[in-house]
Amino acid sequence: MTSSPSKLRRREDWSVESFEDGFVLYDPSAERVIEFNATAALIWQLCDGTRSMDEIKKVLVDAYPESAKDVERDVEATVALMLEKNCLAP
Repeated sequence: MTSSPSKLRRREDWSVESFEDGFVLYDPSAERVIEFNATAALIWQLCDGTRSMDEIKKVLVDAYPESAKDVERDVEATVALMLEKNCLAP
């Protein structure tokens, strides 16, 4: 998946429940639950409509410079999954 300049925005109609090791999203329209780890929870929080994927990568690479390559790959994979599961608004 290539980076996109568009801003990523989480769906506001989903409910979120945080746990120590991650979080669960509930989609009321499809009555389904999706579980993510703590890293995905942080990515979800950063998808507030003000940042592009590149900007989210930068925030996380700045926080974890020793894992820059892994962070970039993880952000792309997580955003792709969130888009596939319809967790992010178009």
